[in-house]
Amino acid sequence: MVKCNCIAKPLKPLKPCKFPAIFNFGDSNSDTGGLSAAFGQAPPPNGETFFHSPVGRYSDGRLLIDFIAQSMGLPYLSAYLDSIGSNFSHGANFATAGSTIRPQNTTLQQSGFSPVSLNVQYYEFYDFHHRSQLFRNKGDALKDLLPKDEYFSEALYTFDIGQNDLTAGYFLNMSTDQVRAYVPDLMNQFTTIIKYIYDQGGRYFWIHNTGPVGCLPYVMDRLLIKASQVDDVGCASPFNEVAQYFNLKLKEAVALLRKELRLAIITYVDVYSVKYELISHAERHGFKHPLKACCGHGGKYNYNMLVGCGGKIKVEGKEILVGSCKDPSVRINWDGVHFTEAGNKWIFDRIVDGLVGRLPYVMDRLLIKASQVDDVGCASPLNKVAQYFNLKLKEVVALLRKELRLAVITYVDVYSVKYELISHAERHEEMQVAGCWMRSVFFFAGAVVICSVLFLFGGPNSSAVLPVCCCHVSWGSVWCGGSGGGAVSDVFDGAVLAVFRGSGVAVFPVSSCSCGCGVFSPCSCRGF
Repeated sequence: MVKCNCIAKPLKPLKPCKFPAIFNFGDSNSDTGGLSAAFGQAPPPNGETFFHSPVGRYSDGRLLIDFIAQSMGLPYLSAYLDSIGSNFSHGANFATAGSTIRPQNTTLQQSGFSPVSLNVQYYEFYDFHHRSQLFRNKGDALKDLLPKDEYFSEALYTFDIGQNDLTAGYFLNMSTDQVRAYVPDLMNQFTTIIKYIYDQGGRYFWIHNTGPVGCLPYVMDRLLIKASQVDDVGCASPFNEVAQYFNLKLKEAVALLRKELRLAIITYVDVYSVKYELISHAERHGFKHPLKACCGHGGKYNYNMLVGCGGKIKVEGKEILVGSCKDPSVRINWDGVHFTEAGNKWIFDRIVDGLVGRLPYVMDRLLIKASQVDDVGCASPLNKVAQYFNLKLKEVVALLRKELRLAVITYVDVYSVKYELISHAERHEEMQVAGCWMRSVFFFAGAVVICSVLFLFGGPNSSAVLPVCCCHVSWGSVWCGGSGGGAVSDVFDGAVLAVFRGSGVAVFPVSSCSCGCGVFSPCSCRGF
């Protein structure tokens, strides 16, 4: 699911990262037993679908963090606060239901928000980091239940928190403007914790943004809005807009962290878009009643803040349990606040498949006929539109070159290169550079005419042989063409350019090159 990004040595094939442990921070969206251990177990029917009994999760089954751990071949995370039957050898979960980034000035009983805010979760992690190693170094009998010291720098640090910070303001009768006003402070506190963990050796961070809170029954049931503030899906727009503002600021904060923490790999995961897609097109994805709780009682959304999932109500004088719906596998919302296992699994699969910000997102959302799928598996109508766009863009560039006589304008045919990579992925496996082929290789077109260039490229210290007859040197790089003329004999170290076909050119980092001067004399380059 997570791939090493530009951290390996150059010219090394892309391989999935192997994280030996996960340390998770968050709220009830990823709590695997923290709040239950401290304040009492989440009651039945929580856990009924997968675990068949309550296991500290506020869902009928597994959460996103469970699917993340499972996909990496790791056991489900034990809650740090749970002392019974826990195994921390492959990480720990510091998340607790009701947690916030910013400490709340209320008790759990007063507001429903946990005293274990993000800063407290960090204190727990800090203590766990140091004390676990003291026990391991002493050779304690429990050392096999604790992570190795190197795991703390090799682990994946996951975060899913912020939803409660937004709803807390609204539940205190704050206006939307007042809630927006404290979002920058939330970002400051959040980034401080990331830096603290970085100082403790953390290097790999997986950060979820917050979901569409305006689509959750517990928000829509408790907070009054005007009919004009309900979107086409049935969600409360003001609260979703605040969530989007939070996500915008979080994304900006992550960008700054990437610049400041130079050794960190930080992945920002747009959970909001995936969740909203699921809710807004529930039937298309095999779900029903996206705005109703599966486990609940009464009201438009099958939610009652006074009697929640697992609570008891009286019907005709008899006390009965507030249980789950008939088929949780086709429901998205579990208890008015959290997602079902089926919903969590769908979200996880979309993240893994690359729905967020990648091409499968387009193919997943737009219906096409089987006859419109090319041999590679791509949607031909959409690609034809892209090619038409590129044709017109190339014409515009040609006109600009004539009009702006002093300008040097390079038209970059990224389409051809990307399609070549996608359509012949296995062929180019060895061509990946530092795990990020598209980011490590630069493409140019129009800088030199190239007719036909054969290029071979292997791993470290292998040769790239380029039959060429003419070359152009600029910016410390070498362009080698395919018809007429001579070739350079003195080549700059640092980069040589090859090509698949046509006028597309690829830049490859090399340590040294040499080219002959005759027609179709080869250029030979050594890799780092």
